[in-house]
This record gives sequence, C-alpha cells and structure tokens, in this order.
Amino acid sequence: IYYWTDYLCPFCKEFETETLPKLGTNHIETGQVRLVTLSYPNIGEYSMPSAVWGRCVWQQVVDTAPAAFWKWHSAAFDAQAENGHDWADEKRFRDITDETNSVALSDVENCRDTRGEAVRESINEDLDSGRASNIQGTPGFVLYNRETDAAGRLVGAHPYENFSKAIEQVRNS
Repeated sequence: IYYWTDYLCPFCKEFETETLPKLGTNHIETGQVRLVTLSYPNIGEYSMPSAVWGRCVWQQVVDTAPAAFWKWHSAAFDAQAENGHDWADEKRFRDITDETNSVALSDVENCRDTRGEAVRESINEDLDSGRASNIQGTPGFVLYNRETDAAGRLVGAHPYENFSKAIEQVRNS
C-alpha cells in the first residue's frame, strides 16, 4: 500500500488513529502487506515544512532507532487541533521533536538547515508520484500487487473493512 499523507490533514489523522492500527495488526505485521508512507503536503502553508521535519526525523533515526520515528509521527498527528492546519508551526514541531525519545532536535534542525532543499526535492518527487497515480488529496492510497500487476486506489479515511476488502480484491486479481 502506497500511502500519501500530510501532517496537517484531519482525515489522515482519522486514518492513522482509527484504521491503521487494525490494518497493521491484521495485514502489515503478518507480512501480507507492506505500507510505504509518502508525503503529499497539500493542506496549508505549513504542510511542506512539516513534511521536511518528518523526513529529517526519519533520516536521523532510521539506522539507530526507527521506532522513534513512528513515535514522533504519532505525536505529530496527536498534536493536530480540531480546526486542521492552524495548529502547525515551527514551535510545535520543534517541541514534538524535542519531546520524542531517541530523536536529537539538534540533528533534525541540522538536517533541515543543511539538506532542507534536497529533502524538499524528495518530497516533491512523492507529490509527483502521487499525481501520476491520480492522487489529488490526502489521504490517498494505491494498493498494488507486484505478482499480478493488479492495482486499486482509495481516497479518504476509509474504515478498516474497506481496506481489507480492497487488499483481498487486489491480492486475488
């Protein structure tokens, strides 16, 4: 499953909190499905900066503490206010980063300062791949079976049952 997301997207938060845990338990942890998370900053002015924070956090912990990224990722969605994108700013993401164990704020800020443009370019590649897959908003999903070349697409925060049916449909195609 290719999953395009934006930290400012309330429907992404809904997917992350209501659907992803069950999807993880029943399909990802069993090895039946692999989830690839891609950035699709499209909600507001802080969408791209928040995506850069996320990518820089990942780059800092991928080799030593990858679980720390998922804690940071969850904390970013947990911080999301009910009114969508107005909550997101430098202070909020700096605080989230500083409060996440095994994530060094100074290393993430260094990444943002020294490699920020390259990180934005990689995020723009995620955007381009999403658009090429007819993803026009978040959350957007492409389910793909490499063995049969079958694919399906879901847009929005669907309930677990819709994902499970779509996975079976793509798997059996």
